[in-house]
Amino acid sequence: MADLTETKVVSDSELLVFGYFNRLQQEHTLALLVPSDVVHLIVMFLNTFIFPLTTQQSEQISQKSFFDIIVEDITLIGNISADHELLKLKIDLNVPPTAPLILLEMRLGVLLTVYELAAIRDHIAEDKKALNAEDAQRLHKLIQLNDAQFWNHMVSACHNGVWMNRHKRRGVCVKRRYLIHGDRLFWTKTNKLDRAYSIQLNKIVNLEIGTKLFRSSLPMEMKIPSNCCLSIVSKNMGIDLSSANKDALQTRLFAAYIRGLQEHFFATSAVR
Repeated sequence: MADLTETKVVSDSELLVFGYFNRLQQEHTLALLVPSDVVHLIVMFLNTFIFPLTTQQSEQISQKSFFDIIVEDITLIGNISADHELLKLKIDLNVPPTAPLILLEMRLGVLLTVYELAAIRDHIAEDKKALNAEDAQRLHKLIQLNDAQFWNHMVSACHNGVWMNRHKRRGVCVKRRYLIHGDRLFWTKTNKLDRAYSIQLNKIVNLEIGTKLFRSSLPMEMKIPSNCCLSIVSKNMGIDLSSANKDALQTRLFAAYIRGLQEHFFATSAVR
């Protein structure tokens, strides 16, 4: 079999394959596969996409009339199937993966593949030593969720948002709720969303936990740990934030969710 590491040009579909095999290797199951199994998996996963569903998305899919519309959308470029928590899309190899994804998201809202979610999990799990014992235990429980449960938790956290202090020059600090709706990050002190107080995820050029990128200074009396701080930088603005309740894990999760969704929308921005 050809060495996969020799591939010079990597397509979106091939990246999904590599991500899948990487996950198998981490779970110590790759070594159990014989060559014929590997060939079969490559053929099967090269043009197959698996999307975990939220509770709301599962309820939509369970309605036959609604699902029939989705099947009709996809029928010319592939086929689709679903159970109560997973949507499986198989497309023709000559069809760009972004085309059917846009069609599906028009019906169901944002959809991430199991591989995109795996990347978010990996990012969340980095540098566990930066968390205290309680947060590390909370993180462990979250990582153990299955894909659908994790996606449901992520969507809920993004929609509900987190309360953050925004630090400005001269010690000015304002408390707002930061949440993700569609492809935008909003901040608000009410339940009303105003695009004037938002930024498109694609416009974010840097995002980092800590105060390294802060343009403002933190009031000493607030005694905010650096792992509860988050910098969001675009070409036109810098947003210096700290967790309103000094929750390091919540800060880490929200940063990972922003980054994961940013990468998702960036990959499909050309056809949106």
